[in-house]
Amino acid sequence: MSHFKTNFPSGERPVVMEYPGKCPWKACLRLTGLALLFGAVAVGFAASEEFRTKLRVEQTTAPWAAALAGGGATILFVCALWMWHVRIRWVAVSPKGIEWKAGRPIRFRKWDQYVRIERGSIEMTVYGEELKTGRYSDVIFKHGRSLRISTHNIEGYEDLIATIQTSASASVRLYVSGGSKSGFGNQQVPVVHGPLQFHPDGIGWDGAQFRWDEIDSYEVAAGMLRIQPTNGPEFLRRLCDLGEWKPAVARLDANIGSRRVGQGGAVPQAAPAAS
Repeated sequence: MSHFKTNFPSGERPVVMEYPGKCPWKACLRLTGLALLFGAVAVGFAASEEFRTKLRVEQTTAPWAAALAGGGATILFVCALWMWHVRIRWVAVSPKGIEWKAGRPIRFRKWDQYVRIERGSIEMTVYGEELKTGRYSDVIFKHGRSLRISTHNIEGYEDLIATIQTSASASVRLYVSGGSKSGFGNQQVPVVHGPLQFHPDGIGWDGAQFRWDEIDSYEVAAGMLRIQPTNGPEFLRRLCDLGEWKPAVARLDANIGSRRVGQGGAVPQAAPAAS
């Protein structure tokens, strides 16, 4: 773990998980190369009669062609500089909040400002066919601009998402004393398992709430838990990110066990939705 100057209150040394950003040098190099190419074309139009003759460009239109090529070179070069400047240097997560450096300032948000994470896919069209080239997530806060991270700009993308959700949930975790004979405790109090929040009538994550009848299916496989609502983004996390994950899976089995993938639709004995 690297050590760096942060905006945390002086004298405090919270446990910080740092995720370094990916350097976009390849994209910047390509843009710079294109900018140089356009610049050379602009010089050719402006200064070389032989170059204009080979391309069959009239002398009266050559200044316009040179201006267009020069403008293109400038735009490409500015894009390369901007991409290099605003790149994410690092993202740090601690019990106090989340902090990141992108551009010149260091930004910090406490967990009480955290709202949710919105996921999406990076897509491109090649010969009419849409291809997914990566994944991104927007970390939404109550105030200020969101933080966009993706598989292209941060190392350990999935681990970072899980760490953010776990840390945000832990900061508002509800501890309930006592218990019931069933072992699930008070049925009216929400229970938190990492990024998951169980309620008496449903489940929630990333600030979204779903009733049990709004969950289409769920699956436990390869150390991962996947929950697919009828309408909304899926939940996909490592079981270890849930902390005590077996009680969490037991609650899913008890309420929507018939929708579990790969279990033959068996419905376990009824159990409360939350403790």
